[in-house]
Order: sequence, then C-alpha cells, then structure tokens
Amino acid sequence: MFESLERCARLDECDITVFCDGAKNTEEEAAVGAMRALVREWQERRPLRIVESAENRGLARSVAAGVSQLCDESGRVIVLEDDLTLSSGFIDYMLQALDRYQDAPDVWQISGFVFPNRYRGNEDAFFLPLTCSWGWATWERAWRHFTWESSDAAEIKNPNVRRRFDLCDSYDWAQMLEDRLAGRNSSWAVLWYWTVFRRNGLALYPRVPMVDVGGFDGTGTHGGQTWCAPVRYGVEYLQLPAPLRLPAQMTVDQDALGGVADYLGEWTGRRTPTGKRVRYWMSYRLEGIGRLIKPLASIMNKAASLLREPWGIMRVIPASKKTGL
Repeated sequence: MFESLERCARLDECDITVFCDGAKNTEEEAAVGAMRALVREWQERRPLRIVESAENRGLARSVAAGVSQLCDESGRVIVLEDDLTLSSGFIDYMLQALDRYQDAPDVWQISGFVFPNRYRGNEDAFFLPLTCSWGWATWERAWRHFTWESSDAAEIKNPNVRRRFDLCDSYDWAQMLEDRLAGRNSSWAVLWYWTVFRRNGLALYPRVPMVDVGGFDGTGTHGGQTWCAPVRYGVEYLQLPAPLRLPAQMTVDQDALGGVADYLGEWTGRRTPTGKRVRYWMSYRLEGIGRLIKPLASIMNKAASLLREPWGIMRVIPASKKTGL
C-alpha cells in the first residue's frame, strides 16, 4: 500500500496520518512491532503523523475514531486500509471529486473501488445508492451523522426497506446490520451504509477501479467467506483521463446499479423475481427525476416511495484545508 501510495500524483496535497492498532495478545506483539517499524521507516522518506494505540481497538473502533479525528481536523478525509493497492491516479481522483461535491448534500461518499457493472455513460464516474469501504473519502458534513446506535434500525424489518437496503435482495446487508446491532459482528461499514441509506444519500464510483483489494488471501481477521471477494484488477494499468469528467446530475445510474446487483446476486445465489426488480429500478428512476427537477422533488420522491415502500414515507435529504488521509 505504501509503495502504491508513493506513486500517486498530488499526494503532497494531503496531510498523512497512520493509525497503528495495538496487539490482541502477546503472540501478535512481534508482528505489530514489525508493522510499526515499517511505518517509521516510511516516515523517514515522507512527512507523516503516527498514532499508535496501546490497546487493541479492532478494525471498527480504529476506523471510526480515525475518520472522526481527521474530519474534525481537516473537514474531509481519504480512508485507506493496509491491504489496498492504489492506481497512481487514485489521490487525484479523490481530490477532484471531494472538491466537486464538497457542498452537494446528496453526495455522502467517494468510492475508489467499483464492482463489475454495466455503466454505459460518457463520464468517468457515476452514482450508486451504496457505500463501499475499500478506499473511500467523505466530508465532516456527512460523517457527523455516523452513530454506533441506530435508533431507526427497526425499519429494517419492513420487507420493502429490507429489499432496497439489500440492493433488490442481491446481498444480505440487512442481516449484517441486525447482527451488528446485536453484537454478533464488529462491522462499522454496515452502520455507515445504513447512515447514508436512510438519508437517500449517494456515493460516487469511478468508471474503472482505482483500488485493488488484497485482503482475501485468508490471512486477515475479516477476510473470510463472509463477503464477496472482489475481482482483482491490477490497478496500476487502469487510469482515468485528466481532468476528470465528473457527473453534473446527481442521480443513480440505472445500468450500473443493475450490473452491480446482478454481480452480487450471482455470487450469493440471491435472485429477485423480475416484477419486483422492475419496480425497484423504476423507483430510483422517479427519484432521480425528482432530484433534477427540484419543484417536483416531493412528488417524485413520494411516487418512488410508493413503489418501494407502499405504506412508507420517503425521507427528505437535508439540505478547505488539506485533506486528511
């Protein structure tokens, strides 16, 4: 990850902080010490701040605390974990997107990874109603809503809400959320996805992946079969043009959304009847029209709500320094 990050253009525009978790037990102290030595070696080549934890916080608490700290300090943050390999254009993509959508309340996250999809547009990125934890960025205005206790999570019992959260039943995020709230897993990412989802937020995805995920080799704590292991792309060969052609219309891309849902559904074996899938996609199309034509937004959002949640009410979305990394 360090080597690929060094190759990234515009890295000098970021203030870098490396958070090093503590060892779980005495058997892991040597490995943690070796990792910290590697970080200090990198510090000799590039200015960075090192934050070493005396205790083992674990992934969820480490990520959430680090994101909160850097959002408070810089107003926005790019988040990387140690098993990622980055395209040399990754930081430039992130900074352009963070600048472009800084004040766009509909946009909650910038994602560096993207699942196989059917995007057919002419721009270099598109929007999905789904967050991703593999190389991402956000702003303080969005992250301030993150919480460990989701008081409205009971809504996930509603079959229509559940179907939408699960991307038309393609992956069981709803069960993951219930398990997290019951203490059966330690996922921060599903809580973040729920935070964005319940406010109808969007995440920007690149046309080609800017991140390769290497954490599914069986050596990681969270690298088992509980998640769909992503396609390996070899991101050093994938680039986007400069300057980027970023979408002006902040609406869900229907082709890309359908492609991602099909990819995940094929992996999980979860297929949704055609009628329900059509109703699901049409709900996003109506919502997108409402976003574009602001005077009709409430009408379109209500129509979308009736397609997804016949007895529900669609929520209304509430209306720099160096980037922390």
